Amino acid sequence: MVKKSIILSVISLIAMFLFVPSVAAGDKDDAIMKKFTQLGFSEEEIENMPQEAIDRLGGSEGELVSRSERYFKVTINKLTNEVQEMVEFDKETALQESAKLNAKEKELQEKINRLEMQKQEIITKSKAINNSAHQDAEKSLDEIDKQLIQLQYAEQEYESSGWIGLTGYVSHISGDEYAFKNSYEWLNGPAVLLKDVIGISHSEDWSIIPNSLVAKAEMDIYWNGYKDDYGGCDCTSRKSIENDYYYSTPHQGPNGMAVNFNLQPTWVNSRYEDGRNYEGYIAYRVDKANTSVVESNIYGSYSHQIVVASPSISIYPGGIGVTPALSYSDADTVNVQFDVQ
Repeated sequence: MVKKSIILSVISLIAMFLFVPSVAAGDKDDAIMKKFTQLGFSEEEIENMPQEAIDRLGGSEGELVSRSERYFKVTINKLTNEVQEMVEFDKETALQESAKLNAKEKELQEKINRLEMQKQEIITKSKAINNSAHQDAEKSLDEIDKQLIQLQYAEQEYESSGWIGLTGYVSHISGDEYAFKNSYEWLNGPAVLLKDVIGISHSEDWSIIPNSLVAKAEMDIYWNGYKDDYGGCDCTSRKSIENDYYYSTPHQGPNGMAVNFNLQPTWVNSRYEDGRNYEGYIAYRVDKANTSVVESNIYGSYSHQIVVASPSISIYPGGIGVTPALSYSDADTVNVQFDVQ
């Protein structure tokens, strides 16, 4: 009886440990979600945030005190690589026009995919037919190639325009500590897929807290219609989400930070894969260096690279300069003003 009682006790203890709900883990997740929402992060950004990023931006509960956003259209002449300035539009226009552009690009891509499939079918069938039929097949292929060239030229025209939104955030953590964040979101595919520069600048009233930088570049990768040579795949499915995090940068000074990042990883195969939903941010914490300051602001900057070049990046109180200037298209800075507590 004693042995049976001991066994039952052990089983009860095991069951207790196995079936007690994980309240602490849920509370922690809720706390992180609440805190980082106040720091200007979206739910998706928080859910995908690695522990190192959480630790770098850690601290007590924060409060979002100010935000500002701007929207721009950038148009590139792909034949001459001529850089044209980013032109600002209101939010409503930017969202509407970028949606139209996305729909048109999708329509063109679907037409190209259908023609490529027809081309592949003709090539496959022509291997088992006689010479006269081969001549008919070649004529069909020539006609398809002409249509493809026209569609691809039209696609390049649409791809030469891009819409981007920038949003700056300032949050008060506690005491003299604040958090600054500058986010970007391409509302449709970027005009050029090279290396862009995102940054935050401010006065020397603020001292950057060491090891608090977190920058991120994210994109979704979709199969674009060529997967497995049309082997019955779902060519509209998302393949993966790619996140590149940056925890250090050589571009730092008393007036802020900037990160030079890849818009699209070099390993992405453009024949089989399409990048979509490009977005990211730079964020870090600061301490108030000037105890008498009562009003302040930060400037969120973004430079879109058009031509391959090694950038020289200068950070000053009112913005960030990137040279060579002819290799970049710069958005006007997002000015986030706030009262200092």
